[in-house]
Amino acid sequence: MEETIQILRKKIFNHLNKDYKIYFVNSATYGLFSILFDSFIIKNIELFLIAFLFGNIGIAISSTIIAAIISKASSKGTLYPVLSFPILLPLILTLLELTKFSMDGNSIEKSFVEIAVLISYDVIMLTASYLLFDFIWKD
Repeated sequence: MEETIQILRKKIFNHLNKDYKIYFVNSATYGLFSILFDSFIIKNIELFLIAFLFGNIGIAISSTIIAAIISKASSKGTLYPVLSFPILLPLILTLLELTKFSMDGNSIEKSFVEIAVLISYDVIMLTASYLLFDFIWKD
């Protein structure tokens, strides 16, 4: 029991540490897009920030569990792109749709289904990570 609590503490710390890096990179990307492309205008900033927040959380959770799975594999070379593509594809498609809606000026109410999918994805990946963690790290 004590070992599981210690592992969970480390996992939470790693998620928080990784989230800051992802937020920074995505914020820099948003800034560059705003500067370089005149057509990149966000009309509904609240919707964009919701997508930005939950999208970053989803990317951090998904990439962490994928990296943990790959760390136990014998051949690690091209395994990350192969595993991450089907796992991250629903997240990327949902984020693209939400970004399009925020650029079009759609309200949060009209984008409720996509927001629900995004939050559900985060919850599912977090739950799967929690349930699979012992199987991944123990031999």
